[in-house]
Amino acid sequence: MAAALLRDTGIDVGYRETGTLRVAEDEHVAQELRERVAWERERGLDVRWLTTREVASLEPSLRDGLSGALFSADDHQVTSAALTHALARRASARGAIIVEGLGVERLLRVGERVVGVRTSRGEEYRAKHVVLAAGPWSSSLVPRVPVRPVKGQLVHLRSAKPVVGHPIFASEVYLVSKADGRVVVGATEEEVGFDWAPREEATRSLLDRAFQLVPALRDAEIGDAWAGLRPGTPDRLPIIGTRRDSQGLIFATGHFRNGVLLSLITARIVAALAATEPSPVDIAAFSPERFG
Repeated sequence: MAAALLRDTGIDVGYRETGTLRVAEDEHVAQELRERVAWERERGLDVRWLTTREVASLEPSLRDGLSGALFSADDHQVTSAALTHALARRASARGAIIVEGLGVERLLRVGERVVGVRTSRGEEYRAKHVVLAAGPWSSSLVPRVPVRPVKGQLVHLRSAKPVVGHPIFASEVYLVSKADGRVVVGATEEEVGFDWAPREEATRSLLDRAFQLVPALRDAEIGDAWAGLRPGTPDRLPIIGTRRDSQGLIFATGHFRNGVLLSLITARIVAALAATEPSPVDIAAFSPERFG
């Protein structure tokens, strides 16, 4: 898909086949990750356990004393903002109309059928199907859907030379090196409502963990801090599917920290439901009706 988007839109979405490392900073975490390796390999995933020496060989900038790591060879990465812009441009070229600078105030209903939306400017848009993909604002449109905002903050570093080659996940921090020289350090989980202003305290906490994990990053230039709101659910699973009391409405929300990761399969599910075809995967666990 990345190659097709580049061809059609001229936007490089930053797709890189890097694999990821989940490092164990003590033996307790190491045991949990070894069990995860076994579980994932049983399901056909290309994962393996790395010893302390193998971790140091693969990522020499990591601190000493790690207890090993889980390496997921099939994990890839993209730049989420670039992907969003590329998808929007491609959709527009294929006839989609993107309206910016206004919100949706409510859904339009006729009985138990959702037939469109009303915007903050009083405009009405009607359609055979409406997709609820409003992230943390989903509950304002469908109150029975328990989606809440969970703030996530990250900070950018810029290094004169490559420091880490793979996305690295550890307790309370992750590091992702980008092709343009940035290292993304994330990410907090804060239950603070719709406040998405970056906090200096959170920035400092992320940097402290990053510097502990990769001491060489202390020499990097500190860039911008950024925060956004994730759509969280009580069971941390997305809400995908339909409800019997809201015909014409397709739910695609609550993806929490996995929105980009699950975007392609979510799109395929939504397209199938809109065409009244079976979902390509079992979505019973994500049913909008599981909350009553």
